Amino acid sequence: IQHPPTVWEFYILTELSRRSVRKAGQFDLNQRIPTVYRLIEYNDYSVMFMQRAPQTLLVCNNSRKELVSYGSDFANYHISRDRYVPLCYQLYYSIEMLRIFDYMHRLRIIHCDVKPDNFMVLHW
Repeated sequence: IQHPPTVWEFYILTELSRRSVRKAGQFDLNQRIPTVYRLIEYNDYSVMFMQRAPQTLLVCNNSRKELVSYGSDFANYHISRDRYVPLCYQLYYSIEMLRIFDYMHRLRIIHCDVKPDNFMVLHW
């Protein structure tokens, strides 16, 4: 649910799916973006129906493969225990994000709304 209403995320996700071509041995963006089914716009909000992703980077606890309580996030989970986010996770997500940006730019798409809660964890 978006408040105020916006069609931007819907447009970006549908364009990524439309422009992305799967080729053997090539980076497959379609495995890294959720499938969008429909957008309904109202005067004061919009609702987007899409593939369920268990969490975004903001609510992901990969070390235990479970959801942390709603409203907490992966980084805060570690910080609250006086620990840093393990370097292996930092590197993994950084590389994945850079690969996604590179591929999007090769498709001539600029997202314009990049933030951690726009990165969904679709697969462990």
